[in-house]
Amino acid sequence: MKIIIAEDEIAVAEHLKRIVEKIGFSVIRMVQCGEDVLSAIEFEIPDLVLLDINMSHRTDGINTAEKLNRLGVPFVFITAHSDAETVDRVTRLKPLGYIVKPFISNQIRVSLTTIYGQIKERVRELHIGKEKFRFHSGSILYIKSDNNYCEIITSEKRYVLRVSLKNLIELLDFKDIVRVHRSYAVNKQHVVKVDNKTVQIAEFILPKTLDAI
Repeated sequence: MKIIIAEDEIAVAEHLKRIVEKIGFSVIRMVQCGEDVLSAIEFEIPDLVLLDINMSHRTDGINTAEKLNRLGVPFVFITAHSDAETVDRVTRLKPLGYIVKPFISNQIRVSLTTIYGQIKERVRELHIGKEKFRFHSGSILYIKSDNNYCEIITSEKRYVLRVSLKNLIELLDFKDIVRVHRSYAVNKQHVVKVDNKTVQIAEFILPKTLDAI
């Protein structure tokens, strides 16, 4: 599992990195602010971000978590507070869990091992021809087919793959990706509105002829 640690206290981040790597996971980047989290993701999408709630920068942990949700990148909050008030404040952001300071190695091991099992169900690596693609289930908005090519529209980018829509849906094997038209499949997580003839995904209005949703 590839992990980014976002923690503005360097000594704390280094301590957490040692724990994570001892468990057997890879820390691909350590950053100190939310802006750097988003920049790092543009370079390489992690499986998980360990995100300090109280980073002392303009883009703090909560603002960063909101953006990670839009990108479909899962995260765990790092916090010095495990009280009900703190948990209630951030529950709406749907973190996969919490790591409480001071760190207890065995608790982190159990948490990250459990989360790894969940994440494996949400990430796919596809090898199409000579190219390799990596997708998180939550980041895909919809897929558009044009003969033997498909365009995957995510919350940030568009990807063109030489594969049929039927085969692509099978390769992704995400339960929320469903076909709604001969040329379109959508992610049910992002459905805003649906009627007999159309489905709205974010700001996109797509044709609907199949009753998958």
